[in-house]
This record gives sequence, C-alpha cells and structure tokens, in this order.
Amino acid sequence: MKTVISIFKRAIVIVIFLNFISLSVTSATDREETINEYLLNEIDKGDIKDLSVVIVKDGKIFYRNTFNKSSEIITNNTLFEIGSNSKAFTALGVLKLYKEGKIDLNDDIKKYLPWLNVTFNGKTEKITIHDLLHHRSGIPYSSISEIPKNNKNFGLKATAWQLKDLKLNQIPGKKYEYVTFNYDLLGLIIEEVSGEKFSDFMYKEILQPLGLENTTVGYEYFGHDKAIGYKNGFFTTFRYDAPKYYGNVPAGYFNSNIIDISRWINIQLGNIKIKGFEDLIILSQENSSSINSKLNYAAGWFQLDDKKNTELFHGGNNPNYSSFILIDKKNNIGIGVLNNLNTSYSTSIAYGLKDIISPGVTESIPKDFNQRIDKILTFSILVLLIFNVFLFLKINKLIKEDRGQNIRIKIVNLKTIFIAALITIFFFLLYKLPTLLLGMSWDFLIVWLPFSLIPAVILISLLVLSTAIYFSIRLSLRNRREIT
Repeated sequence: MKTVISIFKRAIVIVIFLNFISLSVTSATDREETINEYLLNEIDKGDIKDLSVVIVKDGKIFYRNTFNKSSEIITNNTLFEIGSNSKAFTALGVLKLYKEGKIDLNDDIKKYLPWLNVTFNGKTEKITIHDLLHHRSGIPYSSISEIPKNNKNFGLKATAWQLKDLKLNQIPGKKYEYVTFNYDLLGLIIEEVSGEKFSDFMYKEILQPLGLENTTVGYEYFGHDKAIGYKNGFFTTFRYDAPKYYGNVPAGYFNSNIIDISRWINIQLGNIKIKGFEDLIILSQENSSSINSKLNYAAGWFQLDDKKNTELFHGGNNPNYSSFILIDKKNNIGIGVLNNLNTSYSTSIAYGLKDIISPGVTESIPKDFNQRIDKILTFSILVLLIFNVFLFLKINKLIKEDRGQNIRIKIVNLKTIFIAALITIFFFLLYKLPTLLLGMSWDFLIVWLPFSLIPAVILISLLVLSTAIYFSIRLSLRNRREIT
C-alpha cells in the first residue's frame, strides 16, 4: 500500500512538473510571437530593409533575431554602422588613459593639441577633456558640416586642423550642446598621447580585451559582411552609398553586429566582468554632467537623472544607418537595435520592446523625421510638377501669340532687368538658406536628407524661373499692344 501511495505521489509531482514546463514553453513561445509580430509591424511602417535586435535579461539572451527584407543575405553576424554609439567606446579609451595617469580630465586640450585656438567673443578660452566628454566645449553643432568627406588624407588631425581657429558659440563648461566633433577631438588626443593610430589603440586596448571580436573601427571590416545602407526617398527607401568621413570615426563610425552588441550590453549591465575594466565601465556611466532636470550626459551615454543611474541609453544615426542601445540596470535588461536606414524607428523599437517585456510608462517617440520630410518633399514635387507644366503651357501659348515678332522698348528692358535681379537674389538666398537657418551647407543636407530633396529644390527653382519668363513675355506683349 505504501509503495502504491509513493508511486502515486511521484506521478503527481511529474505531472505538475511537466505542466509547468509546458506552460513555460508556451509562455516563451507566445512572448516570442508577440515580439516578432511587433517588430514586423514596425519594419513595415518604417520601410526598414534589414534589422538586428537583441534583448538581454538577467545576463542571458532573452531574444535575438535578424530580419531581412533586402536582396542581400543578413544574419546575426552582419555588421552595421552604429553611429554615435561609437562614442561610448571612444570615451572608454579616454578613461583608460586617465586611469593610467597619462591624462587628466581637467587638462586643457591645448596641452595635447597646442595648435588649436578657440575663442569666444574674441577672448581665448580653455576647453578641457571633461568638457569634450560631456558636450560642454562650446564648439557649435554646425562644426559637423566642416568634416571633409571621401578623403583618406583627412584623418583626425587634418580634420581638426580645419577648425584650428575656431569661434565658440558659448563659454566652455557652461552649457550642454551635443556636438559630434567633441569626440573626434578626443580620438585625436588618444592618438597624440598613445602614439598609435586611433583604430590600433582601440583594437588593442579596448575591443580585444572586452572580447568584442566582431566590432571594427572606421572603414576596416576584416572580412566581415556589412549590411548595405539605405535612404528614404519618394515614399520608399533606396540603396545609398554614403560618403566616407575618415575624420569622424571616433564619434560615429564604429561597426558591430548584434552578437557583439549583446556582449557589450552585458558588460554595461555588469553581467560580464572583465579584469581592469570594471571600474572604467562604472566611471563611464557615473561621471556625468547635467543636461536638464531629467537627463545627464555621462561618457558616451545619456543617463536618466534618477539619483541611482539606473537607465542609460544612446542612439546612433549616420546618413544610411541607425542604432539604439538601452540599458536598464534596475531590472537588469538591455536592448540593442541595429538598422541600415537612418530612422528614429530604431529608438521607438527599443522602447517598444522594453514595454513588452517590462511594461511601464514610456515617453512617446516623435515620428521619423526623414520619413516625414520625404512625404512633404514628395507631395511638393507632385504639386510643383503640375505648376511647372501649367506655366510651360502658358509660356508656349504666349510665344505663339507673339508670332515671332521681337519689339523692344526701354521700359520693358528695365522691367526685365528688375525681374532678372529678383531671380539672382532668389538663387543667392536659396544657396545661403541652409547656412542662414541651420548653419549647415547644401552638401551636408544632400547627404543626410531624403533623395527627394534635390528634385524638390530643382522644381522650385524652375518654377521661379518659369514665372519670371512668363511675366516677362506678358509685359512684352502688353507693351506691344499699347504701341499698336
């Protein structure tokens, strides 16, 4: 009898255990299906071609997947440009030199770059390494448009030399302004102090010790496959081979895959501890400077000001790639998103995934800027085409009415000269418009904004020109009628 009871008890335990496993498997499957469904929907809305995503929870890979809609084969091993998420690696290199006593964060950068002169309102100012790390240098954001493209000779030093007599837009150390060029200067300081190329230093001193074997610096890929970049245009996306910015590598041109991003997240969460780096990681997260009442900027990381430094994040946007990394230390959760399209969907996807696995209140992410601009530009192109065709037909009709006669009088010439002057002023203002409004060049906007920008600008110019021609012909015909 006791044997029967014992067997019965064991059977109950086994049934309960099997039911528990079954429920766990079902729950995990349902959760994965929910995540996949969410991601596929976002990919469709954002017209995203290729996407790699990882969710790390309690030190383990909770979810990792790569979605491939382009014609290329994309896997978890495929590299993506990570944009400004490169800054956290560069910051770690700077902090390593600091820990080794080779630099001081309060040093004037002229100690390492003596030829760099910066002034504010005509007065020479001092920028410290600390100012560069926390975007308080006073260097204007528009300095990004001064970085030369497609020129290997313009490395870090040659690029920085472009700004050797720089006028600041504020006193260093006083106010936060996110400026990508700050981290290019940090990369140059690493070169000057270490005596090595920036990329060589980063491989030897940072990436290899951290075990990030798939992460590369600049335009070196070492046989790794890299996703082809895309850009918005005409309600869709097209392949885009963006210019190369050799002088902007420390700030925005590291490459990584979702496997290495998984490890990087675990390192940031403290789940993977590497001798010699534990203090550096903590320092990079906690050595912060206030942006506003809710947000700080640490060393390559934005940080929620919750007094416990529990949430870190950073986005990365290049002309044809984007990324986002979210570190939730309180719940031991990390999320990484890699994308071969410059889009804010990388950010919204990360926060959407966080809400799925750890529901809470997340601030809404604005709609994608480039997608929105492309829609406006493309609709404008359609309208401008209609107006241009209409004016062309009107001009053609007026020319036929003219019957080939060519009567000129002084007043018409004066009016024509006036119209020509207005056209000249228009094109001059059009050329200067990006500089006047944004402090940027047309060259910069053409690289970063959708393909629909150039046709829209051309059609606006044609419309102005056509309008001027139309009214010039009308004036000529009216004057002829008055004479006859």
